[in-house]
Amino acid sequence: MKMTQQAWEKMQERIGLLITGEIPEPYKTLKGMLAGEKVIAIGDVVAENMLKVGIEPDMIVVDGKSMRTNRMKKIECDITVKNPASELTEELISAVRKGYKRIFVEGEEDLAALPAILYAESNTLVVYGVPSEGIMVIRPTEENK
Repeated sequence: MKMTQQAWEKMQERIGLLITGEIPEPYKTLKGMLAGEKVIAIGDVVAENMLKVGIEPDMIVVDGKSMRTNRMKKIECDITVKNPASELTEELISAVRKGYKRIFVEGEEDLAALPAILYAESNTLVVYGVPSEGIMVIRPTEENK
């Protein structure tokens, strides 16, 4: 499934809470907000920083890159799926829907927040990075789905 221009514009609408600040402050703030929720981390930097502050995500989706640049530090994963840039493959959607704990994406994981929001339980927070700003935290409500 390839993203259309209309879908990209819709994606620019912020439906969650943007937590700003220098790393690791947004992650410390997030940790203080948690009250038993499950957490899904989308992105290498997000996952790595959550782990550094003591948040153990229930699901991690990474691609081995940050800002499309290869990273040296790799996160061990349970499954590898293919997903080209600007697309959502059935392979990625299925891995998220099945609830794999750690998903490695060959390609790009940026759009993985969409199936994560769609299939997550309401007691879950989906977290992804917003470059040069902080992290976006979304609770998957019926309205957000």
